Amino acid sequence: MKYANPVIPYLLGIIILFTQSDFDRLLSINLILQSILFVLVVCIPIYKTQRMSYVDIAWPWGLVVIGIVNYLYNDGTGVIIIISSILVCVIGLRMGIGAIGLWKKGYLNKELSRYEYQRILWNKEGKSNVQLALQVDAIAQGLANSSFLAIPIFLAGASSSET
Repeated sequence: MKYANPVIPYLLGIIILFTQSDFDRLLSINLILQSILFVLVVCIPIYKTQRMSYVDIAWPWGLVVIGIVNYLYNDGTGVIIIISSILVCVIGLRMGIGAIGLWKKGYLNKELSRYEYQRILWNKEGKSNVQLALQVDAIAQGLANSSFLAIPIFLAGASSSET
């Protein structure tokens, strides 16, 4: 159970969002795309390298995915959808391009210090299966993009206000 704790809030959040909101289609599409992104860019490389640093590539590109899903599938006023989508895409692109630059320069060939520190915390928590802990934390970040981080953009995009 101690390994699953990081994902529990996001799973509960997703369940609540699916049952209590009108964003089923947006949430479903975003969840599928975020899952594909995080499996390909984070989970598989973590399995091969045992380094969590790949999250720093996928997470900002996940913001771009949120912006694209908002633009293509939200039903709000056109101007508000465009503005909210552009804002989140620009933020994601800025960080995502920077992360790819770090990767190309070899900075991600070793674990970043914040993830080394995470291993110390796992050790204190009694988490001895590092591979599982790495995967669970990576999945938690993907679930964050799939749920709580997407909702403000989807809400903004759903606005019918012209101002």
